[in-house]
Amino acid sequence: MATVNALLDALHDRTLELSAQPAMPSNTEDPGLGRLVGNAIRILALIDPPPDVMTILQAMPTSEPAEEPGNSPITTIGYTLGALADTLNANPETVRNTGHTDRGQLRSQVLATLHQVATVSLAALPTDPGFSSPALIRDLADATQTASYVPRVDLREPIGLLALAQIPGSLDDSVARWAETAIEILQSQTRVTSYAFQRTAVTIAALCSTAAATFAEPTGNLPPESAASVALLRASEAWQRAADWPPEVRLGGRATQLRHRSRDLDQALAIHRLGQPGAPSRNDSMSAALLSAEKVGACHESALIQAVSKRSLWINVATLGPSYLTFNPGARRSDWVPYPRTRAGQTLLDACRQAETALQTALDHLHPPATASATGTPGEKPQWEMVSAPTRSRRPRSAKVLTPPVRGIAR
Repeated sequence: MATVNALLDALHDRTLELSAQPAMPSNTEDPGLGRLVGNAIRILALIDPPPDVMTILQAMPTSEPAEEPGNSPITTIGYTLGALADTLNANPETVRNTGHTDRGQLRSQVLATLHQVATVSLAALPTDPGFSSPALIRDLADATQTASYVPRVDLREPIGLLALAQIPGSLDDSVARWAETAIEILQSQTRVTSYAFQRTAVTIAALCSTAAATFAEPTGNLPPESAASVALLRASEAWQRAADWPPEVRLGGRATQLRHRSRDLDQALAIHRLGQPGAPSRNDSMSAALLSAEKVGACHESALIQAVSKRSLWINVATLGPSYLTFNPGARRSDWVPYPRTRAGQTLLDACRQAETALQTALDHLHPPATASATGTPGEKPQWEMVSAPTRSRRPRSAKVLTPPVRGIAR
């Protein structure tokens, strides 16, 4: 498990990455900001925080987003602060007995992160004076500005080396629970939702990108430029595209259990990235995680085929064009109707199939089929032995599925 110093290093790096990104204007706050604020409060409450900062933080919403299909940089920082808060709160006596210098350094690093997050969030929000959301964020940026000038220094023992007790197979357990829940929901005709499709695709993308980074570590199994590493990154990008549902298409409902399982897996992956590079257990865990991701991806594709073929998807009437309103005079542009014959469903299916193919290609590079070898004396026919990997269940990529005909109306 990562130490406090390792978590602070990761927090520093991710804060720099956030600051280096161009600000993208938005009409809403980042959905991960509530988690970040809540975890910051948990840390500062242990180390004598500035009263003005705590007053601002406690006035800000700290609830976690109900549905978050993607991970923003602020969400990633929030998870890192959460791991740091868990570690410190598990060792309150050590924190209380830590010297003034180390407590001040820890406090400054957390406040510096809050300052950068507030600055970036403020730049992304509109400047309309009637828009009230930036007020607290602006106050937070002002109250934490001086802390951003404090240079980063490692904490001394024992606080710097604090770590949560290692949980054997924590990533394996998180992946197993996530895969079980995802498959259960995707296979259910009554519980599957558009969020379930998006969230599973995003999680598979995260697993692929983390695996590419893990296997390409200096002491890992693959060089960064290897075909397997490149294939994993392509699979990650393909699954990100599969998660990008058009806003005019939806499949309503709630998948609360999947949201919790996905969040747990996000935290396990964040901790996994902070582990010792090249450790055999890291590579083994990621290999097993990718095999689970392949099973979930196959279920994802099958469930999406069913949703499209049975017209379970709903589409906004405004996107169907005037011809639909002509032939359906009772419909309004703001209505949602069961999936008619549009290309939206086929677009989603194409993206899903491409993502599943990219993942299988990456796994073929990681677990190539056994090559044939010939032995024996000259003139003797070579003996071939066919070996298949017992841990992978391969599906024919050319399998055809029935989908409703596409005609007439385009979205």
